[in-house]
Amino acid sequence: MTDILFERFAVLADLTDESDWLDVRRRARHRHLRIVVAAAAAAAVAVGTAGLAATGGWVFSTHDHKVTAAETVSLNGKSWNVSVTSMRFGRLCFRVAGPGSPAPTCTGPLGTLVRARPLGAAKVKVPGGQIWLGATIGFARRVAITNDRGHVYTTDTAAAPKTAKTPFRYWALAVAGTATSITAYDAQGHSIRKSLR
Repeated sequence: MTDILFERFAVLADLTDESDWLDVRRRARHRHLRIVVAAAAAAAVAVGTAGLAATGGWVFSTHDHKVTAAETVSLNGKSWNVSVTSMRFGRLCFRVAGPGSPAPTCTGPLGTLVRARPLGAAKVKVPGGQIWLGATIGFARRVAITNDRGHVYTTDTAAAPKTAKTPFRYWALAVAGTATSITAYDAQGHSIRKSLR
């Protein structure tokens, strides 16, 4: 019996051996070395930043069963460092530090908006406006704040990494003037609005 495929492929065969196995082995060795070096570098970074993760502009850290979410917002050319820390029993505290100010201690628990209970929010007055920050239950994907001049400031909420094991999504906004209302939107665009006047 004749193998038809063998005859057809035999015509296409290249019978000259141009292989350079020393070159192949050298390349494989260098590639293996690059992978090992890259893996070692990644492991060093992971060990050096244990408990840290970043989402968007937010940086999350975990320590003593607490989760801290930190972000920087700007208002009138000045940067403000904000953070929200989850405490025991679902309590949250916040910190706002501006240019030249010392590192603040926990300012206090986030105020819960009565009609928008899932939207915890707090404000700090700063020159030229207010810094608003909060932690929402997972439904809120975007927060909008309207100021006394009718300008609307919006931001997406940021989920903590799954390793943080917290249900909250975090947000912060720098608002010029005085905020008059706050609205939380879910993924489908449904909203909860609270007047701040």
